Amino acid sequence: MSLTNDVKQELCGSDINKATKTAFIYGLIFGIKGQSPIIVTECESVADCFRNLFPAESITLSEEIKRGKKLYSVAITDKKLLELYRYGENSVNHSLVNGNDAVTGAFLRGVFLVCGAVSVQKAGYHLELSLDNEEKCRSLHSFIKEQGMNINISHRRNSFFLYSKNSENISDYLTFIGAMKSSMEIMNIKIIKEVRSNINRVVNCEAANIGKTAAAAAKQILDIRLIGEKMGYDKLDEDLRELALLRLENPDISLSGLGGLLSEPLSRSGVNHRLKRIAAIAEDIRNKNPD
Repeated sequence: MSLTNDVKQELCGSDINKATKTAFIYGLIFGIKGQSPIIVTECESVADCFRNLFPAESITLSEEIKRGKKLYSVAITDKKLLELYRYGENSVNHSLVNGNDAVTGAFLRGVFLVCGAVSVQKAGYHLELSLDNEEKCRSLHSFIKEQGMNINISHRRNSFFLYSKNSENISDYLTFIGAMKSSMEIMNIKIIKEVRSNINRVVNCEAANIGKTAAAAAKQILDIRLIGEKMGYDKLDEDLRELALLRLENPDISLSGLGGLLSEPLSRSGVNHRLKRIAAIAEDIRNKNPD
């Protein structure tokens, strides 16, 4: 089941009281797209919501299977009811949602049930309210901004929509309309994604460092073997000879580890300095023996 359906099921389970019922129904009707007052949804809870809120003689419900999915269609046939809730008007009617946050939230809850969608994917987070014309979209955009929530406006082809890709803004919106459980789920997903991202970043960084260390050790061993073959280890100064032989015996150990194995322990920077001297000797041998 999709996250959108999960959110809609949660919203349909919220109580609608006398103070918020009008705003909620208005939101349902405001969110209808198209020339006819028909709502098509995959969510059975949304269809049940219409069935429970509207008189039986005011609506017609039907079901169909399309591309393997069950779709529920709700047609509102009561013209007086449509007129009462301003069907066809493109501006938010403040007289129907003139109240506190509970009333405003009920209106936006109804809108989301009819034309809303939310998803969390690898690419990120996405909340969308899809409307059928620019005037309605801009009016709802202004209304939501008035409630202190951030949302963007855009369009594709002949469809206009409001959207957000910010997880915190999406979470705030879902909380405001009454989907607290889904809001928390999105925040939990965000936390898990951030933890995984941080772990991957650390692992990649450590892997890169290990690779650099291994490559450096391999180069040191090649230099030391070249010196042994061309001039012999006994020609090296005693401090360099001891370190060179220790590196050959311990190819995987760190510079700090090598320093601890010396007869007179040396810091990492001290070991690195001696290895640079060894590398310079090896380079001199290569220059004198280019073949």
